[in-house]
Amino acid sequence: SLKAWMNMHIATGLGACLLAVLHSGFTLRDSAGGHALLAMAIVVVTGVVGRWFYAFVPRAQNGRQQDLEEMTTRVTAIAQEWDRHGRGFGAGVRRRIEEMVVAVQPGRGFFVRVVGLVRSQVRLRRHLRRLRAEGQREDVPQLEIDRLVDLARRSHRLAMQLAHFEEVRGLMSTWRWLHRWLALLLLLLTGVHVVSALRFGGVDFGVLWTGGAAR
Repeated sequence: SLKAWMNMHIATGLGACLLAVLHSGFTLRDSAGGHALLAMAIVVVTGVVGRWFYAFVPRAQNGRQQDLEEMTTRVTAIAQEWDRHGRGFGAGVRRRIEEMVVAVQPGRGFFVRVVGLVRSQVRLRRHLRRLRAEGQREDVPQLEIDRLVDLARRSHRLAMQLAHFEEVRGLMSTWRWLHRWLALLLLLLTGVHVVSALRFGGVDFGVLWTGGAAR
């Protein structure tokens, strides 16, 4: 499945970066190997960031990206949940979430969209903390507060996906392009590093192998 492949991709990427750091002796040199290590670190960081972006793209159970029509069923389901919990305190929570989504303006350009997405998440967390505090002051049962906060978080993400569908897809498209070319650069630098080590490193791998076997 796509989820299993993604988890394996992340695990092998982090593992490879750790091994590369150990191989370098925790030293970043001005060489092909040092440049390859730096490129790997950048690829890993962009991968972690991209995994966060990935969570904002609506997907089906099999990992396939959903279109707007397929998302209507999710909208219907979450609207039914609000009908059950959206009275009194819940109505105020729903109204604030809708206002937050309307206020988000991702803009154009990769970095502008990234900043807009980060700001929306920071603002959401701040509002959810305030809503928890308000619910406790109004003596709303803790279980009900937890349900409403979880519902508000899911509603915010779905509303963001709907209201800014093209912006989120554009963000992911640009990130894939950057991540792909950085990974290719990493492979090129790693290849140069291996060739340089074999040609100029002064290491006789045949001697190492036979010596290890003798010991």
